[in-house]
Amino acid sequence: MKKTKIVLFTILASIVALVLQSTLFKVLQIWEVKPDLLLLVVIFIAIRGGSMHGQIAGFTAGMMQGFAAAPLPLGIYAAVKTIIGFFYGLLEGTVSIDPFFIQLLVVLIGTIFKYILELIVKLVFQIPLLPTGEYFAVLGLEVLYNMICAPFIFFIMNKINIIKEKTVESF
Repeated sequence: MKKTKIVLFTILASIVALVLQSTLFKVLQIWEVKPDLLLLVVIFIAIRGGSMHGQIAGFTAGMMQGFAAAPLPLGIYAAVKTIIGFFYGLLEGTVSIDPFFIQLLVVLIGTIFKYILELIVKLVFQIPLLPTGEYFAVLGLEVLYNMICAPFIFFIMNKINIIKEKTVESF
């Protein structure tokens, strides 16, 4: 029953994040860059629920993003977010995402990791790339957006309290 709740929570959180990302945040975008709320949902669920839940969240969020007329071929976002969900899920029980600084750090690393994975996919499938300077400007802007949104998204998801944090061992 608990696993079903987590999967339903993942789907619902992904839908809400996608709707916000494609409506409200579309107005606030600069250079066609907006926060990746789906990435934030994947990171939260993965760290709290583990690798399997992270992969489910990543695949679900990525497929939704792909269906929402994303510029990359269908399945690319699912693959990228599934990989991110897996690796962040390995942190379950070892990292607490409640401290503000940790939230910013995991989102910074996650956004950069997402861009690296997308860059690899674009190179493999010969999808045109942005010029280097523009690429880093877009990356920096998305990192900033994600870091601003992360505390709010994590706070809301924490208050819903479907996925309880496992106790983090300290030294």
